[in-house]
Amino acid sequence: MLGSGLHNRSTPKNIISNKFSALFDGTDDYVDASTVASDISLTTGTISLWANVTSLDHSFPNFWNCSDGTSTDDKIFIHYNKSTNKIRAIYKSGGGSEIAATHDISNSDLINAGWFHIVMTYDTTADEIKLYYNGSASATGNVQDSQTITPINGSSVTLDRVHLGKPTNTTNNNLLTGRIDEYAYFARVLTAAEVSDIYAAKARFNYKDSLSLKGSANQLKQWLRFGDGIVSGLSDTNSTVDDRIILDMANPTVGSELIIDPFFEVNSVNTGQSEANLSATSLKFDHWVEQNSSGERTFTKITNGIRCTIVTSTDNTWHTRIYQTINPVLDVGGFYYFSVTALASIDCVFRLAIQQTNSSTNQFLGQGSNVTMTANEKKRNQGFFLCDNNTSQVIHLFPNFSSSTPTSDGTDGEFYEVSNVSLKKLQGNTAFASGANIKQENVPS
Repeated sequence: MLGSGLHNRSTPKNIISNKFSALFDGTDDYVDASTVASDISLTTGTISLWANVTSLDHSFPNFWNCSDGTSTDDKIFIHYNKSTNKIRAIYKSGGGSEIAATHDISNSDLINAGWFHIVMTYDTTADEIKLYYNGSASATGNVQDSQTITPINGSSVTLDRVHLGKPTNTTNNNLLTGRIDEYAYFARVLTAAEVSDIYAAKARFNYKDSLSLKGSANQLKQWLRFGDGIVSGLSDTNSTVDDRIILDMANPTVGSELIIDPFFEVNSVNTGQSEANLSATSLKFDHWVEQNSSGERTFTKITNGIRCTIVTSTDNTWHTRIYQTINPVLDVGGFYYFSVTALASIDCVFRLAIQQTNSSTNQFLGQGSNVTMTANEKKRNQGFFLCDNNTSQVIHLFPNFSSSTPTSDGTDGEFYEVSNVSLKKLQGNTAFASGANIKQENVPS
């Protein structure tokens, strides 16, 4: 092990597979990595990513941008200046001028470059900004002792937005057309040797395990692999939410079970009972049948779950919900994974959801996709969601015996089972891909 580097650069170690990248259309696609914003250092940091520009549709296509979301000052970002033919790594504060390190490359050369690796390091104490292109520090425009960098004032400015492929204080302007892969943020300055070794691995470098500084000293705050990240067997390419979740491989784990007691209590069928009359003091599940007139269900305990059987049906539209108030409340801004195993006696559709309830509206915060169930075949239904409001949250498990919406009646003797319900919080500074596709094609290798 080299003291200043990672390993013997002639034979990079701990190389990992790289099959996917994020694809941006230049119109409205971007990655929202703002969950890392609170960990962005105002004094020392490193941004590392691979990029592939396929078209220059805007004057200043952004690779990485961090700001408070409103001010034109107080931001750290990397973009390409189409008019001056420069990649620019910029640190800008309200009390000082814009300080930039640059790399000269023409418009045509940028588009024809294919995949390239860019790294920005900044150190306000050393008055230093560096920009690396394909493993080497740029020969032009690196700031070192020639200019004074005024640090962003953390007492008056809160950096709360981080975007890839788009600025943080505009809508559909200066977006990237192309691809980004293997983005990582460090709250420290990487050495030239470390940057060189990352480049040598050709986007298959293991940021988490291969750096010479381990654990918290390494200051790796976010590592987005864009489709190559897996947490407990879950890939960030199989999310069913509208905004695709991207797992943070800087901390590739999920938290412990939030459903502390997965035991299903069997309650009597409640006819026409309102949500306001339902409550739970622990993480157990209540069973609720809502119906317009007649119709009954029975509930039978099974291993780690419950069976609901239709005793008498009704001609009126109704639905069955297994219902649980989440207590304690979830963390606003946290990403969560939920899943449940389902089985039904007939072909049907099944859905699980996390729902926000209050006096005026019911808003689905996240849900698994509608799963088509084959009779007597167990399936695991799972999904991710971002908690943006933790008031009166409940878990709803919706079975449906006939159509794509969970509102239909069944026939006497038909049943469904739900078991092994799991709710866990994803660790790390996870991200969303808004519009940007995660695709298994054209990756740096």
